[in-house]
Amino acid sequence: MQRSLVYQKVLKHRFQDAKSKNSDRRDSSTDVEKQTDVTTALEDVKLSLKDVNPLSPVVLVLRRVNNLLIFFSAGKILFYTPNT
Repeated sequence: MQRSLVYQKVLKHRFQDAKSKNSDRRDSSTDVEKQTDVTTALEDVKLSLKDVNPLSPVVLVLRRVNNLLIFFSAGKILFYTPNT
C-alpha cells in the first residue's frame, strides 16, 4: 500500500527508534520470550502535527521576495474589491 512521503518518513523514524529500544532491552535482559517485537510497536501509526511540521515549508516560501510581493499584491487586490 502506497502512502505519502511524510507517513513513510515517520514510519521509518519510529521503526528505527523501536528497533534501538528493543536492542537496548535485549542487552539488559536474558529472557527471550519477554521481549516485544518491533512490528507490534508499529501496528498503529498516527501522524501528529509535530510529524508533519507545516511551518517549515511556509518559511521556505515566504523567504523569497517575489513570493512576498505576490502575496501582498493579491491581498491588496482582494481588500479593495467591493463585496457584492
